[in-house]
Amino acid sequence: MGILHRKKQQETKYEISSVSEMLINIYKSTGNKTAFRYKEKNGIKDITYAEFCHDVFSLCLALHKLGIYQDHIACISENRYEWINSYIGVLCSKGVFVPLDTEIHRTDMVQQLCHSDSTVVFYSKEYEYIFRENEEKLSCVKYFIGFDRTENEGKFLSFEKLRAEGEEYKNENKAAHLPVREKDEPAMLLYTSGTTGEPKGVLLTENNLISCMNSGFELAEKFNVTLSLLPYYNSYQAIPVILGNIASAATLCTNDSIKNFFNDLRLYHPDTIILVPSYAELIYKRIRSEFKKNHTANLVNTTIKVGNIVKKSGINIRKISFELLHSRLGGNLKKIICGGAPLSPEIGDFFEGIGIPVYNGYGITECTGLISVNTKKNFSHRTVGTPLSCLDIKIVEPNEDLIGEIAVRGTTVMPGYYKDEELTKKVFDNEGYFLTGDYGYLDAKDRIVITGRKNYVIVLPNGKNIYPEEIESCIRRIPYVEETVVYAMKNKKGREIALIAEVYLGNEITNGFDFSYYTERVAHDVAKVCKKLPPYKQVSDIVVRAQDFPKTATNKIKRDKVGF
Repeated sequence: MGILHRKKQQETKYEISSVSEMLINIYKSTGNKTAFRYKEKNGIKDITYAEFCHDVFSLCLALHKLGIYQDHIACISENRYEWINSYIGVLCSKGVFVPLDTEIHRTDMVQQLCHSDSTVVFYSKEYEYIFRENEEKLSCVKYFIGFDRTENEGKFLSFEKLRAEGEEYKNENKAAHLPVREKDEPAMLLYTSGTTGEPKGVLLTENNLISCMNSGFELAEKFNVTLSLLPYYNSYQAIPVILGNIASAATLCTNDSIKNFFNDLRLYHPDTIILVPSYAELIYKRIRSEFKKNHTANLVNTTIKVGNIVKKSGINIRKISFELLHSRLGGNLKKIICGGAPLSPEIGDFFEGIGIPVYNGYGITECTGLISVNTKKNFSHRTVGTPLSCLDIKIVEPNEDLIGEIAVRGTTVMPGYYKDEELTKKVFDNEGYFLTGDYGYLDAKDRIVITGRKNYVIVLPNGKNIYPEEIESCIRRIPYVEETVVYAMKNKKGREIALIAEVYLGNEITNGFDFSYYTERVAHDVAKVCKKLPPYKQVSDIVVRAQDFPKTATNKIKRDKVGF
């Protein structure tokens, strides 16, 4: 600890200048290599880069033919090949891609489509009824393009038919080419949770995306065969992972469910897996549980210690020592990339000990999903790694331990929030640094260490950020609830795992009332008023207070005195 300002390093020499150029170069150089691999009813489906580029270019031209290639184009569906086809197709046109969270309530979905000014929506079949029920509210949408539709019906178009029309248009217009997007023009609009529940759209430019890829490759090795468990709409998955895989001419394998994860490892044989800490912990616990069940836990611990000692002499026996375990993990796994929430050092040390290093990273949507990452040369499970070379990092208002708010400036930082100049001004300081809201410090090796979160933002192990104020505003709709604070339930290791709502019902109710009765009633009513929130924002436990909350002189609840 001791560094308060880490200036950006030598300017990145761009290997990639645009998404469309990247795709054209890959088509020419590695067209026959597998780009995407996923399961179908009849087995495994491989899509080569030649096939993928063909599909992307056909879709681009179809959008051009419809006159919507410069529009804001949304997409909501489960992880599937068509999602990626749509995503890259829009990026290779001059449109703005708007990925939507599949867990949001239908009301929020409609709200975000309207707020984003989306005129086109790609979707999978389970969402069509929502669009039909809200056609009047979504009058701004010109076309709903269904991945599973086989026929066109008014505004509702078939994705396959549209792509086929693009291919036909290409054959008829041999001179047709992809439009060129300027680097400072918007390319993506991603929504993050706000404290009031209002849409907060993060606008990212072409230059943001390209800078993230080029600077990321300076730190991390390029991918080869990757299996990711993250939803495609997640900014880290969409940008560093999907774009990073394409830029690496790597193979990206699709996992359809965490239940199938271990089977998918043996099916796809990836050398890299992308996880959030909760999944890393799940794998760790399952492996540890089996060691305990087989009475080999002590032997494993000893083998890890011996492997660590021997490695200091330059000899690596880890993979040989744990050959059977490696086989169960696909036989080819070389590294795990983890991000979205702090990773327990214990888990990182374990995987390192069995010969599969975990590289933890740090990123937020406003910074194109990636700020820092651990590398082979500069590595510690206690940090979130080295910042990208294109970024300035400074610690704002450090305390006596030199811990303060992490602020970022550079070419991966968003230009601002969509349609919200006031909020944009609030999150940038007078030197142009974006204030992340995360507290931490830079260690002696320039690595970022995160120590906490500003304003008590809750981050669950699955990487989901939760702003308690949003849930509190729902709970306060209950007539007899006077005050409430939502905070995280923690496990023995201090990890935030679920939500608790602590409520005060007022003097008139609390004087001599039956706590058990009201606890059950509050739990029922809280579930009712919060039913439109995504599952990860649901309250797990209720605490009913006998006294009101401690407050400041300005009547604000002292959150640090509640439930922590």
